[in-house]
Amino acid sequence: MEGPKLPELLEEDRETILQNLAADRSAAAAQNVAEKALDRVLYRYTEQCRTDSQLAQAQSILQAAKNALPLLSAVGEVREWELTGAARAKKRPRTLGIALGAAGLVLSLAAALAAGTASESGVRLWQILLPIAGALLLFLGGVLAVKPPRRGALRAPAAPEKRTEFLVEPAGVYRCLKGILLVADKNLSDAREAEAAAAARTLAENGGSPLAPDAVELFAGLLEAAYARRDGAGDPGAAEIVENIRYYLHRQGVETADYTKERQSWFELLPARRTGTMRPALTADGKLLKKGLASAEGI
Repeated sequence: MEGPKLPELLEEDRETILQNLAADRSAAAAQNVAEKALDRVLYRYTEQCRTDSQLAQAQSILQAAKNALPLLSAVGEVREWELTGAARAKKRPRTLGIALGAAGLVLSLAAALAAGTASESGVRLWQILLPIAGALLLFLGGVLAVKPPRRGALRAPAAPEKRTEFLVEPAGVYRCLKGILLVADKNLSDAREAEAAAAARTLAENGGSPLAPDAVELFAGLLEAAYARRDGAGDPGAAEIVENIRYYLHRQGVETADYTKERQSWFELLPARRTGTMRPALTADGKLLKKGLASAEGI
């Protein structure tokens, strides 16, 4: 049975995928967009797929695709920045200049305090020398703090810092995704063909029945017991059992048929006061696999 085409499911989201890829062209963001796109494809495939085996194969294939998204081949632009040591370095005043300036500041403050407490009797020598020394130290500290180093003392420039950014090409990423799904779709097609070939071999081996002969007998017996409980004993749970068996057989390609006059040849008939199905007939592609059992009036 032919299933939905994976590339066609991807095409339904083409514009949205390209917009999301263009919004953030980093490789990490592109991989996230690609994974979500594959998830949506699998969701749509699940809604349309009619066989459990094909769905399981699609899930396995798409999960493998998500684990190996070839996004590196979709890189369309590389940006590189270089930050030199001069751009990153900040001017740092020399330690000796800072120390001398601090000492000069302390001396100047001490001189100011001493001047405020000086007596009228006269000024002493240390009161004159203190502000002079403070001013001299402040001057020397300022010179050393801003003076460039001697040519022989130049340090080796810091190695430049390089940053590289890889930007993906949205159209390239989309082509990668579509290529992945084309391969996945081919694998699913091969799996469907192998499944159909196996089913054909089973039909040939079972004389045209999707089920083996012993399985046909088993389900016929289960249906006969469930019909008896449903119609004879009036067991409400038996009706659910009947429907579950019918559904399972339908999924296997086997249909159940209740008694009608047109289908009389499909049934073994027992005389009774009323007409009814005691066991449905089992068919596949219009071919009778197992005769049913029915009661009928006037036979």
